[in-house]
Amino acid sequence: SIKAFETQIIYELKPDGDVIERKLYLNRLLGNNVK
Repeated sequence: SIKAFETQIIYELKPDGDVIERKLYLNRLLGNNVK
């Protein structure tokens, strides 16, 4: 799925605390697009 793909890229680029914030932001952004 797109969410898993985007999340995987973020984890590969920044494997640290910042990842959680970016992941939550992406989930919100993608969630709004889906709904």
